[in-house]
Amino acid sequence: MFRLTWGYANGLSDDKCRRWSIVLNKLNELYLTEEQYRTDTVVKFQNYIHRKGGVDAFIDNGKSMPTNLDDDDDLGDEEIEAKQPIELPRLTTDEMLARLFEKATAFYGALSSPPTVNLNATIPTTNDGMSMVLVRKVGDQYQLIGASKDEDFIKPVAMQTYLNDFSALPQSTQALIETLSTQCLPHNLQSFYAALMDTSNKKDNEGKQLKAVRRLLYMHATGEFILSPVRSDSGVVTVALPLHPVLQNADKDVFLSTRSRLRLSQSR
Repeated sequence: MFRLTWGYANGLSDDKCRRWSIVLNKLNELYLTEEQYRTDTVVKFQNYIHRKGGVDAFIDNGKSMPTNLDDDDDLGDEEIEAKQPIELPRLTTDEMLARLFEKATAFYGALSSPPTVNLNATIPTTNDGMSMVLVRKVGDQYQLIGASKDEDFIKPVAMQTYLNDFSALPQSTQALIETLSTQCLPHNLQSFYAALMDTSNKKDNEGKQLKAVRRLLYMHATGEFILSPVRSDSGVVTVALPLHPVLQNADKDVFLSTRSRLRLSQSR
């Protein structure tokens, strides 16, 4: 049943199936023996796994990733994801959102030359100077329909805008994230990642077909970042040239490890 629900083509390895089976059996035991888990079950189980430190810490016998895989592309992304420990934040959701909104407020409050617009109207604002404005485009102008200083409206938009604002990142991280984002699946399609990954025409020593995983390469001679599939005769290639030097001390070509590249891609 677990395999059918997860989907055979969605990166469900035998090891991942084994680990999740242990977790589900334990959660079922909690559900049957502790009444508190019989209401808001999903949320409480999520918090329970978080407090335990993720799936690997929960079962206390998960396989760790060998250190020599950090710069190895022999595994597909879904296999790397299955083998590495899950690191989950220790903050509660409310604490995390409060910190995120605080960072968003500080970032936009410190911009030296932000774009501005003159609405020729009095706009209600919060103590931080923020407001939610609804406009309608009419020709080459904008008609003001309404404005609100209700933080229940402002906070979600401010945090989402901040999370998707590349300029809020350090220059080094910004160059990596912007390049990777050109070939990232949206969050609602992440479960299909393994199924959509191309298969290489090359095989490993055991005859297993290898995946055409992507590699992010920094070209020292040109200062460019290149994101392209390895072990492939053709594929989508992204070439990005940062406006400012990123790796100033690099005297040769370097590439981002598969594990790090996957984590950064998932963060988008």
